[in-house]
Amino acid sequence: MPELPEVETIRRTLAPRVVGQAVLEATVYDDKTLALPSPPEFTRRMAGTRLVSLERRGKYLLFGLAPEGVLVAHLGMSGQLLWQPGFCGPDRHTRAVWKLERGYLVFRDPRRFGRLWLLSDGETARIGGLAGLGPEPLPDMPDPEALFAPVAGRRRPLKALLLDQRFLAGIGNIYADEILFRAGLDPRRPVSSLSPEERQRLLAAIPEVLREALEHGGTSVRDYVDGQGREGEHQAFLRVYGRAGLPCTVCGESILRV
Repeated sequence: MPELPEVETIRRTLAPRVVGQAVLEATVYDDKTLALPSPPEFTRRMAGTRLVSLERRGKYLLFGLAPEGVLVAHLGMSGQLLWQPGFCGPDRHTRAVWKLERGYLVFRDPRRFGRLWLLSDGETARIGGLAGLGPEPLPDMPDPEALFAPVAGRRRPLKALLLDQRFLAGIGNIYADEILFRAGLDPRRPVSSLSPEERQRLLAAIPEVLREALEHGGTSVRDYVDGQGREGEHQAFLRVYGRAGLPCTVCGESILRV
């Protein structure tokens, strides 16, 4: 699943190519992709709008529309949002296409877990996963005391905490593993067992790992590509994720998957 660095990279690569453009036509090829509204209403309401902004919240992309509305996209496990100069027709993974003044915005999703919402202004709270997101870890980490106060005494494992989007928005399996390795913390440790020094190590590792992945254009281990169809490069820099059985880059021992 694309995580914060991948979704932010998609936003950065799409924004210069789509923001400011009018939507001439929208076509839905898979009704399951639309959470709201119905496909006929989606195509009717999208036509004639203009994409005026593109923001990210956690793993969600939000396209501001004029004269009114917001298009929200969640890429699920394998979704791709691509700007293309031309469009030769859908393949079996094409779920939706927007014909723009210049080029096309194409949503592909092999595993079909991605979702689209077309909402009126101020209606994003209707998306439960979006409304319940915790603070963003980039560009600045939230205040440590405010962040840990609700969870400090819990027995919840550290990895489960990092995966909880209500704690911090945008972290998934890849970066939870990399963050905990960077901080030198066992993912099975309960949150309540952290010393003040360990807590500081964790808080320092989170933005470090995410910024490095963002600088490398994200991690391509399965379906992820940016808004221009290019793979990320951070997979060459992973220390633990996907490296079970390989030597640890620090101690040389074989990495175990637990």
